[in-house]
Amino acid sequence: MTADELREARNALSATVERFARSEIAPHVTAWDAAGEFPRALYRRAADLGLLGLGYPDEYGGTPAPHALRLPMWVNLCRYGASGGVLASLLSHNIGLPPVLAL
Repeated sequence: MTADELREARNALSATVERFARSEIAPHVTAWDAAGEFPRALYRRAADLGLLGLGYPDEYGGTPAPHALRLPMWVNLCRYGASGGVLASLLSHNIGLPPVLAL
C-alpha cells in the first residue's frame, strides 16, 4: 500500500467511524454508562462496517490492516463515542483474539 493509498484509506475509515460513533454511540452513551450496560446489537452494527475484524486475517473473517490504519478507528471511537466503557466493550475481542491466532 502506497502512502497515498494509506492516507486515503485512513480518511475514509475515519469518516465511517465518526458517522458510526456519532449516530450509534454518542446519543445513547450516557444512558448505557449510567445503567452499566452495553447493547449487544452494537457488535453487529460495528461488524457490518468491518470494524471488528480490522487487522485480522482473511481466513478468520477479518480484514488485514496495519496499525496505521487501525489507529484512526480507535481515535475516532474515543473522540466521537465519548465512553471508555463502550470502547473497551466493543473492542474487547482484541484482548483474547491475538493469543488465539498465535496458537
